[in-house]
Amino acid sequence: MSRRTETTPPRVTVGDRFPQLKLTGIAEEPIAIPDPRGAFTHLQFRRFAGCPICNLHLRSISARLDEITAAGIKEVIVFHSTPAELRDRKSTRLNSSHITISY
Repeated sequence: MSRRTETTPPRVTVGDRFPQLKLTGIAEEPIAIPDPRGAFTHLQFRRFAGCPICNLHLRSISARLDEITAAGIKEVIVFHSTPAELRDRKSTRLNSSHITISY
């Protein structure tokens, strides 16, 4: 059982607004969260670019990306990797311009 302390942030509850984030993509493009055009954003936090479990999940997302995009959902994936590692992985494994990758 966890106890709340003075430094513990409050829990997220239904109806809370997500804070605005400004991320940088692997092509140095700015990424605004939430999406300024109003699209729903599926924000994923991943380990490193070569994570085998992450790669399996990303392949399943990639396979259904047309369906996800048609539903008005923007995919944004944040990795704990360098931009160079991510650019290499995206070009060889992900192959989609509809998924935004940040570091």
